[in-house]
This record gives sequence, C-alpha cells and structure tokens, in this order.
Amino acid sequence: MLHPLAHSAAAACRRGPVPSRPVPTFRRIAYHRGMSSVIVWAGRAALLAVFAVAFAGAINPRHNAAANVPPPDVVEHVAYGYLLTLFTIVSLPRVSPWWIGGFFLALASGFEVAQVFGLVSGTFQWKDIAANAGGVLAALAPLALGRFRRR
Repeated sequence: MLHPLAHSAAAACRRGPVPSRPVPTFRRIAYHRGMSSVIVWAGRAALLAVFAVAFAGAINPRHNAAANVPPPDVVEHVAYGYLLTLFTIVSLPRVSPWWIGGFFLALASGFEVAQVFGLVSGTFQWKDIAANAGGVLAALAPLALGRFRRR
C-alpha cells in the first residue's frame, strides 16, 4: 500500500511503511442524547435501593445476615460470568467486549438448555442464567460507564 503522501512507489519506499493506526477496542454506538441521563438516574435509583437495604439491616437489632446470603451456586455463577468475561476482554483486545459478553451469555444459556436434555450434569434453573448475566454485566458495566463519562 502506498503511503498517503507518496505519489509513486519510489516515493513510498523513501517515506517508509504506512504508519499503523491503533485498532479501536470499542466501537461507537449511537445513543439517544438523553440516554446518559437515564443511566445516571438508574444508577442513583440502584444506589438508593442498596443504601436502603443496608441501612435497614444496620438499624434492625434482630437482623439475620445469614437469611439474605445467596446460595453458593449463585455466587459461583456470578463469579465465573464476571471472571471469564473480564479475562477474555483483557486477553483479546481486538475483539469487542460487547461481543465477548454476548458470547458468554449465549454459552451459559446453552449449558442450561443442555441440562434440560441431560447432555451435561445438573438441572435447568433460571437463577443460574440470571446469575451468569449478572456476572457478565458486572464486567461490562465499568466499560459502559467509562464510555459515557468520556463524552
């Protein structure tokens, strides 16, 4: 390929190779102008909900912390969804993180459907799919937030 400023092959040899361009890791997605405010308000609502639950547990003298702990299976699914997505994003910088997240969501759903037919051990559970999705979304959320903050 000729250098953008070269008018002939000889001039291209004198100028050297075409400078490489950095490969974008994130593709631009067109969002509605008000989308960032929706995300900010959704974040505020989630913060308020978590704060309310934490505060209620802190002031209640009969609060049973063990009653609200998720089962180990759910924690495991969240952790695997998060770690697999995060480490794959780091390992494959040229692949869009959104495609990676979609791949792991599809893979987790596929494993759950395979459990229905007895192809893998275990039983189909919606909470496993939701926990996997939570882990994947937890890995992708900082990337999405960073994109909105840069705008």
